[in-house]
Amino acid sequence: VAEISLKLTYLSGSPIPGGALLVNPHHTVLQFKVVVEKALDVDPWSRVDLIYGGQKMQNVRELASYQVCDEDAIQVVVRSAFKTASGEWE
Repeated sequence: VAEISLKLTYLSGSPIPGGALLVNPHHTVLQFKVVVEKALDVDPWSRVDLIYGGQKMQNVRELASYQVCDEDAIQVVVRSAFKTASGEWE
């Protein structure tokens, strides 16, 4: 299976510097998130959401199930973790 290049952007559509990644389209969204987190040096306590075609991508689905193509843009949302009033991480 040939890898495809996906461009990472902010929600605004602005490109993330160095945000083009080669990926196997048959990897799950969760597998791709791990690659994104490493590439962007995301804090392990933060939560990353990926958006494609206006919808939040589900971790268990393959990238190919979203019909992503080479050079398509994936929007990245990083949410910092914080403790709730009950002391749990959210």
